[in-house]
Amino acid sequence: AKIAADKAGIIKSGVPVVTAPQDPEAENVIRTAAANAGARLVSVGREVTWIPRGATADGQRLEVRCEAEGAGMATVLDVLVHLVGPHQEANAATAVGVLCVLRAAGWAIEPAAIEAGLAAARWPGRFERLGDGPPVIVDGAHNPHAATALVAALDERYPGRRRIFVLGASRDKDVRGILAQLLPGAAGVIVTRSEHPRAMPAADLAGAVADFGA
Repeated sequence: AKIAADKAGIIKSGVPVVTAPQDPEAENVIRTAAANAGARLVSVGREVTWIPRGATADGQRLEVRCEAEGAGMATVLDVLVHLVGPHQEANAATAVGVLCVLRAAGWAIEPAAIEAGLAAARWPGRFERLGDGPPVIVDGAHNPHAATALVAALDERYPGRRRIFVLGASRDKDVRGILAQLLPGAAGVIVTRSEHPRAMPAADLAGAVADFGA
């Protein structure tokens, strides 16, 4: 709720707000802030919904329906995103919601342009596949929430596969919280350290890993 309140500080009077799916506690804070500012709230999961249409070789396809343009209008898009995981489905739908609100405000943004833009999006270091024999995935998950999303993406894309993690971390991160999400069911762990002043020594990271029995 505290983080949501901080983020909601950007809400301005009369300016529409588009929010990704939230936990109820955070959503209530955002909804209240929008109401107090007289700002229309568009919630992804309500006015903007999506249906997964299957995985591709390096992404996923979605059908996104946006009812955020008002007047009973609905835009239905066939979206291909090269960003993997259930959380990226919600992210793509949120981007569509923002663009639908802009369309309603008079911006000339064609549905085909939205589809092309999402298909062109790339995010190096976020579930980036470097190889397939075996699959090698790079991800910059740096907090427990991101680690949870990474595990969900691995479960979805590579169900039942053995996982060996190569881990490095910064000293100022919630390393134990991250490990608590990643390590259950891991077949092996290799620790390392980057050449950065904030990098946690590999020996310290190995000690934290050992505390989890890995």
